[in-house]
Amino acid sequence: MKEKRIKQIASIFIIGAFFIPMLQQLTGRFPLKPLHGDVLVVEKPHLSWTNWINGTYQEESDQFLQANYGFQPFFIRLNNQVQYSLFNKIKAKNVIEGKDGYLYEENYIKAYFGTDYVGEDSVAFRTNNLIRLRDTLQKSGTELLILLAPGKGSFFPEYFPDQWKNEKKGRTNYEAYKEQLSKSDLHFIDMKAWMDGMKGKSKYPLFPKCGIHWSKYGEYLAADSLIKFIRQYQLANVGGVEFEKVEMSATNNDGDYDIGEGMNLLFSLDTYPMAYPVYQFDSLNCEKNDRVLVISDSYYWGLFNKHMSDYAFGQGQFWFYNIGIYPDSFKKQLQTTDLDNYFENLTKNKLVILLSTDANLYRFPFNVDTYVFGK
Repeated sequence: MKEKRIKQIASIFIIGAFFIPMLQQLTGRFPLKPLHGDVLVVEKPHLSWTNWINGTYQEESDQFLQANYGFQPFFIRLNNQVQYSLFNKIKAKNVIEGKDGYLYEENYIKAYFGTDYVGEDSVAFRTNNLIRLRDTLQKSGTELLILLAPGKGSFFPEYFPDQWKNEKKGRTNYEAYKEQLSKSDLHFIDMKAWMDGMKGKSKYPLFPKCGIHWSKYGEYLAADSLIKFIRQYQLANVGGVEFEKVEMSATNNDGDYDIGEGMNLLFSLDTYPMAYPVYQFDSLNCEKNDRVLVISDSYYWGLFNKHMSDYAFGQGQFWFYNIGIYPDSFKKQLQTTDLDNYFENLTKNKLVILLSTDANLYRFPFNVDTYVFGK
């Protein structure tokens, strides 16, 4: 009798294990932490007579159910945690764990060793195109500024995992671009060299342990220096930045834990306290027509979200990798390929800033020169 009772309870438990995810999918009764990073989103298909008859509705419905089953985020995090804790495997794409738990994306390590080096001829060609672009823009009253941002790999090479210990360091895209830009008369800020020189000397961390971008403190320093440079060379009448204070937090947030979040684990990884400056941008010195356009990789997202473009840059736009146009794309997707006249849209700005971290210099300047002059 007791054995029969145990079997009944076990059967109920097994049946419940099958139906509880289904109930969660239908009702969403339990709030779940969403997944971060490059997550496949499958939309629920719309039923029509055509897709029912040809079978595509059934196929799309099956894909939707597989991608949106109940408790999906929890089960994915559970699997990722097991793979990481027991087998030292990271499920996030191109993420590498170094010594002492420092996280990197692989392209930043490649940039440090120069394995992504595009060659001297290519860098010289692109630099000459930038000079040509600057000259062409100036005829329309628009200036050009190049900013090279630091990368986490080149900032923390001492924490690379042992699998890279025998890799030989070669010529890098950063070294080549620095030489070419320094020889030119282009307006150029080498923020990478500046921040690398502050390593171990800055009051607060310039890079987080489990994030890939410069820290919020480093981001503030970059904004302050960029505004001062623009004003010094009178490239545009831009607003300022008003600093209030720095708040320390043992919990890394606001982008300082972006790689950790992208790993989608159940438990947070160990980090060190980070500094979070409290500051605001103002538009007091902005001229009505002095808009600043920023064409950049993801290193500008933090400052854009702090409304640097809205206030200090006269409601200028952010062209992410010279593809997506923001803030316009927040309402309806707008890309640079949708523009009627690419060059005229550049000249609507008093200043165009091209910004890249060293890990993206292999594709710098993001085809801006190609769009203007052709291949």
